[in-house]
Amino acid sequence: RALLPHILDAVQGKHIECADWRSFGYVLISTLLDNCTLNNDVKEVLATSILKGVIPTSTAIALSSSDKINNGHELNNASIQTLENVANAIVAVLSILIKIENHDDKNLLLGYNMPMSTYRAMVKLHHLLPSTLGFLFDERNLDVKPVLSSLLSISIPRLLTSDIPVKSNTRRDSISSDSKRGKAAMEVILSLLAEPSLRSIWSDKDDHSLSASTAATLVTAYCSASENDVDKIKNNDRHQHFQTLLDTLRSLNPVGCDSGIAHAIKSVTSSDNKNNTVDSKNNFQMIGRRLSQLLGKDTNHNNAHALTTELNNHDHDKQSVLTLMNGNKNHNEDDMLVELDYVLPPRVALEHPNSNIRLRAIDTLLKEATSTTMKKKKNRQNTSYHASENYDDEVADDLAQALIQRFASDDNPDVAAAAANGVRQLHLKEENTLSDVFFLKRSITDDLIAGLKKWSIISKHPESRDKNSTKAEKSKTRKSIGGKKHKTKANKNISLIPEISESTIEAMNASLQLCSLALQTMSREMMGFKDDISSGGES
Repeated sequence: RALLPHILDAVQGKHIECADWRSFGYVLISTLLDNCTLNNDVKEVLATSILKGVIPTSTAIALSSSDKINNGHELNNASIQTLENVANAIVAVLSILIKIENHDDKNLLLGYNMPMSTYRAMVKLHHLLPSTLGFLFDERNLDVKPVLSSLLSISIPRLLTSDIPVKSNTRRDSISSDSKRGKAAMEVILSLLAEPSLRSIWSDKDDHSLSASTAATLVTAYCSASENDVDKIKNNDRHQHFQTLLDTLRSLNPVGCDSGIAHAIKSVTSSDNKNNTVDSKNNFQMIGRRLSQLLGKDTNHNNAHALTTELNNHDHDKQSVLTLMNGNKNHNEDDMLVELDYVLPPRVALEHPNSNIRLRAIDTLLKEATSTTMKKKKNRQNTSYHASENYDDEVADDLAQALIQRFASDDNPDVAAAAANGVRQLHLKEENTLSDVFFLKRSITDDLIAGLKKWSIISKHPESRDKNSTKAEKSKTRKSIGGKKHKTKANKNISLIPEISESTIEAMNASLQLCSLALQTMSREMMGFKDDISSGGES
């Protein structure tokens, strides 16, 4: 108790602005945490005071200095010192937050139990916060994912509505206050997503990656909001915030984002599909509508017409999708689970047992790739965009690898043909999005060979074996007549060419064209390596 006033004075710097005095305050706080039993209220005051102490000096840096940090240019001594001061303050805050109990792992989003006052103080550093976290991650090898998780777990619900009581009783002031908080939360999240030094964290392909956790939290928050909150979102177009964030996450880590969305869909549907009651069915129907809105499949005439045309050969699937979009409350929950498959993210739907859903997933993925290529071409003159071209190649390679795996493993000829043609489409674009050595990877060549064997040899097609094996067996069987076995005469009408469908022929053509393209690309790259080595260059 005797030390606390002096510690707060040191870290806040109200009377003495001295970096050494502030650092001494950090040391005293660390000593207290190790040797004294402090309740969470005291820890909150300490953490918030540390951040308040660096807010005045951090705001002195102009936004242009922050841009220089992001672009990796030189900073003046004052800017570097301020960045280090903010970094030291955040490290000191982390040492306090890690002592506050009660973690929440509901949506895979793990982080510190950050108090709201500490969050507000940290958000006021938003113009330096992403760069500082990137500095700690790159230069000091500090794991900042728990900090990012804590910021996101508080910011995402604020996109819906404020958790802080509004003093004014007027509805206009309340909506205005909610809108400001939602806008501030949106700026914080987007700034963290846009920070180049944090890109490796967002692009992590682990099953429990931050991208997956963030996407799961976004979808769960949207689907679990009260009716009043959703009305506010629609009235203020705040649902666009959620869609923008999901699109940004998918551009950074498509696999992680889609797996997070799939996790959220499974979570919100399983928790509300246990009781066969009217309220449960209505809630389940509401979740289906919200998922369709959030994932870009909202109810409108154009979407309904497009899906009807696309599914005209699948009556049950067509009826399921239209029921989801039109909101038939009498529909049973088992059918609703099938309907929700149509709002699955495409990379997850690529593994769905329904071949029609797999086809739609391939089409969606290729459209997304085309859209990304157009944006890349549009921003060709932007210097900051060139720095991420290698990353774009990695995303395209991941998509092509997923399509090749689908081509090799799928038993449906339409899906196999679509996957093979999709890889060719990615490679033959105006701006080639695949890396030069993509087809030289061992896993890729193994899948290509497996797919080629499966679809280019007619006798190995499942449907050709099924249709001709019976006829062949009949022609070779022996019949017992009067105790003697006689060979039956061969059926002259049996064709030596198996009966195959047009879809199988299309899959055969697609497999041959894909493997031909792969061979040409591999030969060209290998000849390039040979020429490079013979000329004395490195390869």
